[in-house]
Amino acid sequence: MTELRSQVSDLNRYIGIYPPRIGSEGQREEVYGRWTEALRQAWQIENQLPLDEATLALLADLYRQGHNLDVTGADRKAIEALDKCLARYADSIRCHLAASYFYLSTNPQYAPKGEASLLRLRELMKTQANPEIERGLVFAYLYQQKMDLALKQIDHYLTLAPNDENMRKVREAVARKAIEVKQL
Repeated sequence: MTELRSQVSDLNRYIGIYPPRIGSEGQREEVYGRWTEALRQAWQIENQLPLDEATLALLADLYRQGHNLDVTGADRKAIEALDKCLARYADSIRCHLAASYFYLSTNPQYAPKGEASLLRLRELMKTQANPEIERGLVFAYLYQQKMDLALKQIDHYLTLAPNDENMRKVREAVARKAIEVKQL
C-alpha cells in the first residue's frame, strides 16, 4: 500500500490536475500505462481489503487521475469510491482530502461537496491554519459564485501563505469582479 501510494503521488505530477501535464503522445502512453498498472494493484488490494478506508481513498485518487486522463467512466467510479468511503468513514481525513481534490477539480457543480469536505477537514484537524485546506476553500467559494466569502478566504489564506503571488492575482481579479466561473 505504501509503495502504491508513492506511485499515485508520483503520477500526480502528470495527471493530478486537468488538463494533464503531458508533453507528447508517447508520454501520454507511458503515463497511462503506469496509471493502469497502479489501478490494477489497487484492485488487488481492494479484493483483499474490501471497503477499507485507505483502499477506498486510494481508488478515489486513482479514478480522479483517470478522469484527468479522460478515461471514460472514471469520474463515476471516483464518486462511487468517495460515497462508500465517506458513508463508512465519515471522519476520515484521507477520504475528505480525496473528495476535496476530486470535487474541486472536475466540475463547479460539485463545489458544495468539496466545500463540505474541506470544512470537515478543518474540524477533524482542529485548525484553520492548513494552507492546502484554506486554499481549497477559496476555489470552493469561487466555483459557487460566493465572491464575498472568497475574498475573505483569500485574505485568510494569504496570512498563511503570504508569498503566493498567484493567489494575490486571484484576489485582485475577484475584487475587480473580473472572474467568471462557468458551469460545464
